[in-house]
Amino acid sequence: MQQSNRDLRIITDDLRNFLRFCEESSDPLLQAAPAPVQTPQQNRIGQANGALRDLKVRRSELSSRQAAVVENLDTFYRNATSPPDNFGLFFTDAERPMARFNQQEQATMDRRGSFCLNDDALRALPALLDDIPAEAGIIGHSNATSAVNAVAASVKSHTEVVNGAALLEAQRGQRICPMTLKPAKFQQFLGQNSESLRQIAAICHQPLARRERLLESRLAALAISYFRASGGYPGAPETRPQEVLVEMNCARQSDIGIGPGGSICVRLAIDSEGIDEFCSRPVPRLDDCEDFLAVFRSRLLQGFQQHSPEQRRAGLYLQLLFNELTDIQETLGIQSVGNRAHPPAAQRAASRTLEEWEYKGSRRFGDQVSGALDPRGQRAILTAPMETIRVEDMHFQAAFHSPLLSDPRVRNWVHSPDLVFDLRALREPSGRLLMQAAPLTAQALLQTPEFSLEQHDSDD
Repeated sequence: MQQSNRDLRIITDDLRNFLRFCEESSDPLLQAAPAPVQTPQQNRIGQANGALRDLKVRRSELSSRQAAVVENLDTFYRNATSPPDNFGLFFTDAERPMARFNQQEQATMDRRGSFCLNDDALRALPALLDDIPAEAGIIGHSNATSAVNAVAASVKSHTEVVNGAALLEAQRGQRICPMTLKPAKFQQFLGQNSESLRQIAAICHQPLARRERLLESRLAALAISYFRASGGYPGAPETRPQEVLVEMNCARQSDIGIGPGGSICVRLAIDSEGIDEFCSRPVPRLDDCEDFLAVFRSRLLQGFQQHSPEQRRAGLYLQLLFNELTDIQETLGIQSVGNRAHPPAAQRAASRTLEEWEYKGSRRFGDQVSGALDPRGQRAILTAPMETIRVEDMHFQAAFHSPLLSDPRVRNWVHSPDLVFDLRALREPSGRLLMQAAPLTAQALLQTPEFSLEQHDSDD
């Protein structure tokens, strides 16, 4: 009788959770309307870890692996509020005088805890997925599925912690801060260039060849205006170009050149191949993207799902431009390293950014950094299971007509392009800051009259 009551309680709780899940869901998999665009500072959903709370209630029923996950996640959330340095994550203060590190290991120990904040949970994820029983057909009906959910939510929190710290440093002037990462400043710039935005939006009704010929000069003029406006705030790059060229349908990298008399010329390469075909279809989710280019473009167009193909074209051209400008500004800012002609604050911000560029991690402490296309680094290996949890969720849904991931907000993240870039942010400190520009620039564009759906509806 006791076992039957327990089973009934579990099923009742599961059904209650499922009804709440359907009722509260903001997941585009369950609702047709797109989720609102959120900035990295606003998107704090992972902290609400309902699965972790459920595991604590059932602590006496947990396996040793599940109990260890609860303990590890408690430690993660406690450390995440004020991350210690990596030494504090691995050692006690009493061990500090006795610790012996080489130069690279010492650099790891001196850094604020980031990747290693939640590495135990990441390491446990493959086994937790294997623990899910074959008959797991009700959301949260087993401790195994709850453990997977708890880890997934914590990884979402983890990305928010590291992204938020990088963005806050830049906005305070402690790192080089491209203007796209200063929302108020960037929004002001867009307002001052509303006529340029209107012209670019109008050009996007033209046939492809004529459109891109016209856009080269229009986008170059907007880029020059961007560089002129990029000053007067902490972390702003001191170096600015005198000339800007834009080349459309170009897959090469943008670059910086030195002209006569030491003038700086920037060539911006806009990879627009296939843009008409891409923008003529609905903005795809991660599940529907065939390659990384589609994932990248889909992320740039988050929030543009209800716009016309012509508006999506204009939005994508502008987002591609601002993506290149963000990258170029950080590169220009590095010119302040050791440059006594630049203010001390600019030199410090540049040095801090260069430190992130050059950080390679430490194999001894499990956070070796690899390149974007290299799957062999320790960070890449440890985060790889989070890439497969999306597929596990799809298989679970197909088999049992209910999701594996019970928090609709976390599930939405796992099926969105943001997952790819948030995992890259964990793996690659060098790109952690710049990858946050896309949601900020999208949000800013959507607030302009040229891309406001309310404005266009009233015009109709």
